[in-house]
Amino acid sequence: MNFCIKVQVDCDDHLYLFVWEHRYGKLELMYVVQLSELHPASELPFSLDQIKQQVEDRTGKKYEIFRGINYKTPLTEREGAATYFIKVQVGEGIEGYLILRVGHGPNSKPTLNHLLKKKKLNSPIEYFE
Repeated sequence: MNFCIKVQVDCDDHLYLFVWEHRYGKLELMYVVQLSELHPASELPFSLDQIKQQVEDRTGKKYEIFRGINYKTPLTEREGAATYFIKVQVGEGIEGYLILRVGHGPNSKPTLNHLLKKKKLNSPIEYFE
């Protein structure tokens, strides 16, 4: 069995521990993820227009509003690839936000991996698979 354990290390900072439980109950730490501080979406190394169609295809909706708010990245990444957790405004309502998990390599277009729906402006950006 695998576990992802979120551990608070200070007011706004968390570690995500990925633990594997062996058959007889022994636990083994596989890896640890810590996200960066918030960055404005204007600092992303790609345009959100490059993933808008992927988001619309995944959700089955067309978005007139598709505005990046901010993002975080894991502090340690595989060489040459990056993962971005991006908060995007897609509507005017209180839950008019999405959080996207986007992969991007130096020689490739950004790719939507997953997304979380019905988020709010004040919803924290957290790690998710």
